[in-house]
Amino acid sequence: MNTYAMPLPLLALTHAVPDVLAVPAVIGCALLTLRLRRTGAAHARQNAFLTAVLRCLGDRVVVADAQGRVIAGDGDLALYELDGETPLDPAGSPLPRALAGEAIDGLELVARPRAADGGDPRRLLVHAAPVVGPDGRRLGAVATGADITRAREAELRLAEANLVLRAVRDVARSLHDDDDVPRAICQAARFAAGARFTVLYEPEDDGRLVATGAAGDAQDAAEVVARAFASGVRVTDEAAFTMAQPVVRDDRTLAVLAAGWREPPATLSEPAMMSLELFAEEAATALERAALIARLRETSRRDPLTGLPNRRAWDEELDRELSRARRDGHPVCVALLDLDHFKAYNDEHGHQAGDWLLETVATAWADVLRDSDTVARWGGEEFAVCLPNCSPVEAEMVLGRLRTRIPDRQTCSVGLAQWDGRETSADLLRRADGALYDAKDAGRDRLVAA
Repeated sequence: MNTYAMPLPLLALTHAVPDVLAVPAVIGCALLTLRLRRTGAAHARQNAFLTAVLRCLGDRVVVADAQGRVIAGDGDLALYELDGETPLDPAGSPLPRALAGEAIDGLELVARPRAADGGDPRRLLVHAAPVVGPDGRRLGAVATGADITRAREAELRLAEANLVLRAVRDVARSLHDDDDVPRAICQAARFAAGARFTVLYEPEDDGRLVATGAAGDAQDAAEVVARAFASGVRVTDEAAFTMAQPVVRDDRTLAVLAAGWREPPATLSEPAMMSLELFAEEAATALERAALIARLRETSRRDPLTGLPNRRAWDEELDRELSRARRDGHPVCVALLDLDHFKAYNDEHGHQAGDWLLETVATAWADVLRDSDTVARWGGEEFAVCLPNCSPVEAEMVLGRLRTRIPDRQTCSVGLAQWDGRETSADLLRRADGALYDAKDAGRDRLVAA
């Protein structure tokens, strides 16, 4: 059929509808023309054929006459608002509006097949226009609906992914400022992944995995966590609704981030899974940074030669110990120990020998003391010892053992003071220092109690 063979209504339609509707409209009007030319069985067969052709286009096409009767295309769809539940007001449907003379450009609706087994609801972008004859008389209307279901789903996934990325970015920034990095990781990951709980497991020195942070109503996930740590890949337990994501840095598994939901992980959205992976990546960076800061802090609190706590760490530990003693009421003794004639030892044997002596003394004394005791390098050849829950008599016995552990026939002078329960740490140390000077003035190689 060529253009000149078309009846006037068809010519009018091809000029009346927008370009986006031209092809479907022409086909629809061809169907309308054939309806006018054929009757009976031949008409039914041709109508079924052209309706099938319209469906093959991908877009939904509906043609109505001036009375609103659908004469071609899909009339078996029920239209709804975008919530997919509220039926569209018939007066607000595209065809009636187009029949009333309105041109509709890009109305988004949800369409459901009227048949029970007609398929899932689809998102349609609808265009509609009136069909007007050469004499200006309204002949009917035509509407097309482009299926944008997948496009909208893709947009939704992209929006969710962007939200996850922003959340990970914001949380990643805050992780570095949080003193409890494992807890912060778990709280953020639980929120972003929509999980019921999250737990971070890290390896101990002996290889055991222990929970260092948690958020939510945590449950035991040791089995799936162990598998994830050993394999270095994500492990899912569908029956327990849990998943374990390794925290990897430079091909080394630093930890495992476990999460649990109220439904099987296989049913979760892609952004939820992606958020867990992204948080695992951020967790690796945050954990490494936290470990580095901890090492730097520890280094700043350690004497580089002996490895003992330095003066700064000693002051902090003594204040904590006095606070505990004030609360619990137990005794505390403090002693200052000074290696006798250390300068002469250095001059005779050299500074390397002096360093060796300090290192050896530090190791030997640390081995004698309890875990609750503290020995620190006070400065130069002086050391400070804190003995909590220890009476002066017991303290003298401990300090006597320390004096016997000095190598190379060297000796030390000791000043001992017991905390009176009220004085400050500075006052307590001042008394111990005075006792030390008394020991030196008395000839060294002895212990004097304040």
